[in-house]
Amino acid sequence: MSFCHLHLHSNFTFGKGSSSIDDFISKAKKRGMSALALTDKDGLYGAIRFYQKAIKEGIKPIIGAEITLESGYSLVLLAKNIKGYSALCHLISEMHLSSKDEPRLAMRTLKKYSQNIFALSGPKGELAAYILRGRLDLAKKRARRYLEVFGKDHFLIELQNHLLPSERVLNEALFRLACKNNLLVVASNEVYYLNQEDYELHQILVRASQIVHHQNSRATPNGEYYLKTPLQMARLFGRYPAAIVNTSLVAEECNLKLNLGGIISPAFPIPQGEKDNEYLLKQCFKRLPKKYHSPSKKVTSTLIRELEVIKRKGFSSYFLLVADIVSFATKKGIRCSVRGSASGSVVAYLLDISENDPLKHNLLFERFLNPERNDLPDIDLDFDSRRRDEITEYVLKKYPSEAALVATVPTFKARGALREVARSFGLSYQKIETLTNMIPYLPADKIRPALDALPELRENELKKKEYEKLIDVAEKVDGFPRHLSCHLGGVVISRGPLQDLVPIQKSAKGFSLSQYDKNDLEKLGLIKTDLLSLRMLGAISEAIEHLRIRRVNLDLENISFDDEKVYELLRSTKTVGCFQLESPGMRQLLGKLQPTNFNDIIACISLFRPGPMQADMITPFLERRHGREKASYLHPALESILKDTFGVIIFHEQVLKIAKSLAGFSLGQADLLRRSMTKKITPEEKEKLECDFLAGCKRKGVKKGVAQKVFGQLAAFGAFGFCRAHAVSFAKIAYQSAYLKTYYPVEFFPGLLNNEPGLYPKMVLLNEAKRCGIQILPPDINESKGKFSLEDGAIRVGLSCVKEMGPSSLKEILKKRREQKFNNLEDFRLRVNIERPLLENLILSGCFNSLNGKSIHHLLRTSQIFSQLFKNNNNNHENKTLLEIDLLGLTVEYHPLIAFKKNLDKIERVKSSELSAMSEGKTVKVAGVKVILHTPPTKSGQRVIFLTLEDEEGLIDVTVFPSAQKLCASDIFEGDILLIEGYVQKHGFAVSLIANRASCLRKMTNY
Repeated sequence: MSFCHLHLHSNFTFGKGSSSIDDFISKAKKRGMSALALTDKDGLYGAIRFYQKAIKEGIKPIIGAEITLESGYSLVLLAKNIKGYSALCHLISEMHLSSKDEPRLAMRTLKKYSQNIFALSGPKGELAAYILRGRLDLAKKRARRYLEVFGKDHFLIELQNHLLPSERVLNEALFRLACKNNLLVVASNEVYYLNQEDYELHQILVRASQIVHHQNSRATPNGEYYLKTPLQMARLFGRYPAAIVNTSLVAEECNLKLNLGGIISPAFPIPQGEKDNEYLLKQCFKRLPKKYHSPSKKVTSTLIRELEVIKRKGFSSYFLLVADIVSFATKKGIRCSVRGSASGSVVAYLLDISENDPLKHNLLFERFLNPERNDLPDIDLDFDSRRRDEITEYVLKKYPSEAALVATVPTFKARGALREVARSFGLSYQKIETLTNMIPYLPADKIRPALDALPELRENELKKKEYEKLIDVAEKVDGFPRHLSCHLGGVVISRGPLQDLVPIQKSAKGFSLSQYDKNDLEKLGLIKTDLLSLRMLGAISEAIEHLRIRRVNLDLENISFDDEKVYELLRSTKTVGCFQLESPGMRQLLGKLQPTNFNDIIACISLFRPGPMQADMITPFLERRHGREKASYLHPALESILKDTFGVIIFHEQVLKIAKSLAGFSLGQADLLRRSMTKKITPEEKEKLECDFLAGCKRKGVKKGVAQKVFGQLAAFGAFGFCRAHAVSFAKIAYQSAYLKTYYPVEFFPGLLNNEPGLYPKMVLLNEAKRCGIQILPPDINESKGKFSLEDGAIRVGLSCVKEMGPSSLKEILKKRREQKFNNLEDFRLRVNIERPLLENLILSGCFNSLNGKSIHHLLRTSQIFSQLFKNNNNNHENKTLLEIDLLGLTVEYHPLIAFKKNLDKIERVKSSELSAMSEGKTVKVAGVKVILHTPPTKSGQRVIFLTLEDEEGLIDVTVFPSAQKLCASDIFEGDILLIEGYVQKHGFAVSLIANRASCLRKMTNY
């Protein structure tokens, strides 16, 4: 080792580091460097991926961080070994958790965790600051303090030469200070970017962080802060050759070895004298008679097999821990459900983690936990979205030193990159919105191809030469980490202090948050449990609460799952508000499938995904489901496995059973085969899999030709298969939501409106409620609650819908009203202190209509908003409706299309309720509010726009193929209320339109 960079910032020094970890390591390797240190600012955010990538490329990884002290100065700290790494995790955690604002490290904390760590004095350290101020006495004093903390061999004087005028004098003074105190000097280049030409990108990122994120950040004073070669460094430090040599001495002593790939199962507190394996076994057999009244041999043998695998893998405590979380939720009345493959476990069913009997639904434990792989268990729990934080708080309080939320690192995509870079260029908000509002969700390095290919971007100003640099910079930051954020529900729980392995900081809500994302935690062997927030569970819980007020005690767990009226609703495709069953494509599938039983719902959820659609799995399933094509089986053993899906391989569990039945694989081996098929593999890998499968089939007496065909089916369908266990869990919630819409819509819709669990906004849900015969009451200052509420069988719009209504204003209004209802507008104005715009919005949205008071007219006439509306004849339905949309985001009495009635009356248009009577292929015109627009992957690879409009009587699904997009893509993306011309297409009971033309109604009518 000749020279090693010991002070390097990657783009995980958010908003300042301007090159990626991968790029740094690749360049270091090309330049023959044998070691490299990562020292991002106040955190180890990229440490694990840096460590793994460096090891892979044959470079010794040194993990460190540049830490901000309580004095505001900084030190560079490097971990010598695993103990040093652990110390680094602890001190970073304490500095973040103990600081109210910016993270700062107290000296007492530094002293506490100083063992097995190298400290570099740093260019922004106290020693350098005092020397530059001419206070050599203070510099010597602070040097002695650091010597006391780290020891002579571990506190190093850092010299830098970025060709700045001050550095020559500073280095000379630091060198003399080191000599007098018998300290080592090390040379460093404080690296922020890979190449000298990347300096401009660095400046742009810093400027963006200042403007967008209000960070107190500064760019480097010149372009010398790049990854220099050992030769360049040797030339720069010709006066101090020892400083170059000493970097390699530090690197030689840094020998961190992380145990990646192991498993650290969390500990659960069990009664004294018990072992977790025995305690789990007792709990399962204790609950066995309750779940299986007369347990069969199959049940007990399955249970014993699962317990043996769990014991062997060391996961007994983990299962007990998850069961405890579910138990807490149940006791608190928080609705909970499990998702994913965990539903395939009998142990999970007995512990009430899952409510689905895996044997009844033909689920497999091996799909969840493969006994032949060193997998981490993955139990994902869904909770009522309104109360999920209670669950998180319970876990973090019960395991204060072992648990934290899992982080995620959002990265720059096209739109975000363009917006932040444009802000740093000084562009106005309005201009940025004009440039980016139609840029789709795609990588930033795909902006130019999108501008060339997408019709709606044909006239976009980004194509102008003046914006070339903007796109250039946006492309360069593609995939860059933006900041640390919280995973949607991930919690990590360790065995022992989590800070031994993971640095912690605070989340926005004040919870402990790991600095590593789920992938990095998994590499460390830590198990993530997802405590997810599911809005539909909130909507269902709210409906149950409304029913209880009516003294209707509905137990959704014990309703019939064979209710004909529920399936009649599903067959009608009027499923807005039904979990997983309301999207345009799903409604079309329901219309084609015409479900009659619970297995049909499971099939719908499993088939309606990009993979099965691209693989054309839906067509053969439907043809066989309706008897238009006969189900066939290549081997008699396949009939019992594929009978429920008419010979079509849909589920992962079916792949496992086929491999077991025909090839004699164990279920664990079969799952390895399944996993291999779900990812891209080389032809050689596929050939080996086939050889193993064929060899197994031969041993079982299956003919080679049959075995080859079966393998071909597994390869074709297995890659797009779905986990049946997950589908069963979601199908249950889907059915329950459909049941509530069928029998208790009045109680169900307030829950939907307050939780918004699906695709559709409040306006669509409110209109659907109207179509179900439910009366909608306008917002009222004395009657409305904060959210939507039930009032004598009608739904009252909540005050929180009013534009400009914030939490504090709402809280004050409700507080004053509890004291005494408002008599008139003057009474309200005297008692409630709110801003004028909100007061005007409350008046104009009708909140005071039920009150008497002459003063209302005075206020209205002096209101700037009202004056304009008065000119536009505010008393008509059109303006009232548009006003409601603007102020409430919904319409109480009329549909938004009433505002365009005069124009629409001149057009021979068809309403949604009339489409089913139209013959297939007939060309018609429809109009509606745009409520959904998406462009999922297609089999052809071409972009297809799937659009949903809503008119006065329902939803209209529209498909826009590329040929039509050339004519109308801009109007479709820009417009909110559209007129579409197209021809009718039918799918069973579902009807849709294939668009030929589209136009924006607002443009046509000047609204």
